[in-house]
Amino acid sequence: MNDTKPWCEYPALPSLPEDERRVLEVMIPHVGRDKAIGRRALSVAAGFMERTTSPSGAERKAREAIVSLIINHAVPICMSTSATDGGYFMPASKEEVQSARDTIASYVHHQQERMRAYDRALVTQGNLFE
Repeated sequence: MNDTKPWCEYPALPSLPEDERRVLEVMIPHVGRDKAIGRRALSVAAGFMERTTSPSGAERKAREAIVSLIINHAVPICMSTSATDGGYFMPASKEEVQSARDTIASYVHHQQERMRAYDRALVTQGNLFE
């Protein structure tokens, strides 16, 4: 059992929509990067596999609930993309939240660079497609 307490507060479970409540209930003991839970395991633990016909549909429901908890309820659920211990976790410290934020900022920056490259290609190479 993980005795580490989350760094953050989270909303009262009864006030959340069902899918978000289920996911948060599963997430509460997963405090700290070393306790991350993968999307498939989260989908199973939250009961989404029983309510959908495909594993990808269940994982999509879990991902959507995570996004809603973060954006709509300010629950800073973090994500690790490590090949060995990747998954979602509740932050054990402010530093884990900052690291998750920095990872997203880097991803957004790289996506913006790609978008600018496409824009340049449309301007310089646009006539190739006409």
